[in-house]
Amino acid sequence: IWEKRNLDVATIEIVVESSDTLGDLKNALSSINSSYSVLKIPANKVDLSIYAEDYGYRFIETQLVLRGKVKQIAKEAEKILMRNKSFSVETDNSSRMFDYVASKINEGIFQTDRIAVDPFFNKKIANARYANWLLDLKKDENAHMQIMKKSGNIVAFNLNKRRGICSHGLIGGLLKEYQHEPLGMYWGAAILKNVSEYTDVDLWEATVSSNNYSVIKIWEYFGMQISNISSVFVKHC
Repeated sequence: IWEKRNLDVATIEIVVESSDTLGDLKNALSSINSSYSVLKIPANKVDLSIYAEDYGYRFIETQLVLRGKVKQIAKEAEKILMRNKSFSVETDNSSRMFDYVASKINEGIFQTDRIAVDPFFNKKIANARYANWLLDLKKDENAHMQIMKKSGNIVAFNLNKRRGICSHGLIGGLLKEYQHEPLGMYWGAAILKNVSEYTDVDLWEATVSSNNYSVIKIWEYFGMQISNISSVFVKHC
């Protein structure tokens, strides 16, 4: 239902677990009747990936989950921020800020995710999908909006959601007008420094598309390690 609102097509997503067999996948795919389906398979399940391609699915991205211990990754983040003290970060969960960030997303922040690069959709749809997701989390008490500023001007954001002792980065990036500037490392550092100030949070993780290699490099620089890799396939009927 959620993706129907965003993409205007009936959608189903199947996530294959490490314990699932080829027979399980065959049974799951045989019952699909949606116009658009997404299939996520653990990267080491090569036989299932081959079957998915034979069944008409097309590879569109690799999805990586990177994770790090907050205290450790925050130390490197502090070093980066010391290089330029014009950067600051704050948590702002106001409705006004959520609305502002959603409006900036709709200007075209995201260019590389599976919706943006899929010829059946486009970048406008991809960004509207992210904006809607962000607004849906406005009243979630576990969601925290991080705002990064440079010399007092908002240049980037990140939305985290706490799940027990782990905080997960859901949506984030530089505002479109600042994407030509080399601010990515400071954005990453500001996020991690801010997360380190949360109480009872020991881990931070982020899910990143292989299409966005620059962000992967940022998180690896701060010592985050890959904890999960999935191959993502899509099929349009």
